[in-house]
Amino acid sequence: EVYEITSEMWKKSVKNIEFLKNFKPKILSNLKSLDNISFYDAYIAIKYFKDLDLNKILSIVFFKIFTPISMILLMIILFISAPIHIRISNVSFFMIKSVTFSILVWGSELLLYKFTKQGVLPYWVLVLPVIALIILNIYILRRNND
Repeated sequence: EVYEITSEMWKKSVKNIEFLKNFKPKILSNLKSLDNISFYDAYIAIKYFKDLDLNKILSIVFFKIFTPISMILLMIILFISAPIHIRISNVSFFMIKSVTFSILVWGSELLLYKFTKQGVLPYWVLVLPVIALIILNIYILRRNND
């Protein structure tokens, strides 16, 4: 142990000891606000912090994963349900239908996300709109093939 006296404080140096190995303070600040959490931060939080509310963290992760998937499924539904001649001949009707349906799907996902983040609903509820869109895609594909 080595003691050094500076004008402002005492400084103690201990050799061959590591304090707070692999400590990442940014993860703690992200977990405090839970607004801007990444997949890596969520993984570290689930792995190392046992007293956290996993419903909030998993709801953020599920929202980040399943919202883009549902938008891709929504685009498939819109372009399969409207043939090319309808999209070209009646552009205004196609755009109104597309925008309305997109807002409804995104709004329902956002509403479910807010409820799961507050703990009202479990995190797995965020998968339900994706499942509904998959079922709707299968129905539309089968109807168009018959």
